[in-house]
Amino acid sequence: MPERVAVIIPTLNAERFIGETLRSAAVQEAVSVEAMLVEGGSTDGTVARARAAFPGLTVLDRPNRGPGEARNLGVAATDAPWIAFLDADDLWEPDKLRAQLELARLRPETGLIFCDVRQFRGSQTVLPSFLATRESYRQAGKEAVGPNQVLLPAPAGALLLQENSILTTSSVLVRREALEEVGGFDPTLRVCEDYDLWLRLLRDAPAGVEERPLVHYRLHGESLSDDQGGMLLGSIAVAERARKRPERYPAGAESALRARAARRHCQLGRQALEIDRAEEARRAFAASLRERWKLRTLGLWAATLLGPTGRNLLRTLKRAVHPRP
Repeated sequence: MPERVAVIIPTLNAERFIGETLRSAAVQEAVSVEAMLVEGGSTDGTVARARAAFPGLTVLDRPNRGPGEARNLGVAATDAPWIAFLDADDLWEPDKLRAQLELARLRPETGLIFCDVRQFRGSQTVLPSFLATRESYRQAGKEAVGPNQVLLPAPAGALLLQENSILTTSSVLVRREALEEVGGFDPTLRVCEDYDLWLRLLRDAPAGVEERPLVHYRLHGESLSDDQGGMLLGSIAVAERARKRPERYPAGAESALRARAARRHCQLGRQALEIDRAEEARRAFAASLRERWKLRTLGLWAATLLGPTGRNLLRTLKRAVHPRP
């Protein structure tokens, strides 16, 4: 009997892509797919198009309180032993779930299995392999399990602290019991909620990886991941959670995430300084210095005290000393 997999798809005004996305879930090979659309109040034809693409689709209505809460609601509405996540604009290859389940059967200690991802825009491939861009993943010690399948030894979360190798929730398959053990997604996080969960799931566990790009990640400029400011704030929020509850995260997470938060605060400060929001920039640089003291950041903080004329002069001097090629 085919393995049951619940596929959780949060939606909000996703009519443009949802039909194609759900059709890619409907044709999964040798798997019993239970599709759960968690609907956040769409005002377009999302639900009608989704029902047409996937007969038997379950639709759960809920207020739009972010993707983490939506996915938790979907998980709570099913008793399937395996949970997969699919964003409303991504696509799966037909053997995506089958390949991941085969890996899980070979290595039952894995609670989370992800795969490589191809990025595309329209009919053009933008990036054929996301994992090929992850230097820490390429250098990590991996155990071969099958053709194109490897095991990242425990704690796999330590690798994600160096560099996140999981581009999208759409690439992940997770055992229900593992998800319940860590409490699911943090519903208070609007972005980076997936990264936070992967760290907790892989705190002291291995991860399985199907190294073929079985997910197609659509670039179109409307997703939450395209909100760079929001992503920076989300990264900072994950660091705050690791500081408060370090026992929930891999060893070394608090220090690594604080260093990352310092860089994110500095990035936010630079963005604010570029548009002459000096007070906002000053707060961001001060927050960065509280996380990790750096002379360069102190210099940027001091620049916020100079006023527009002084900052323009600094920019002119910098260009004179370090001209762009």
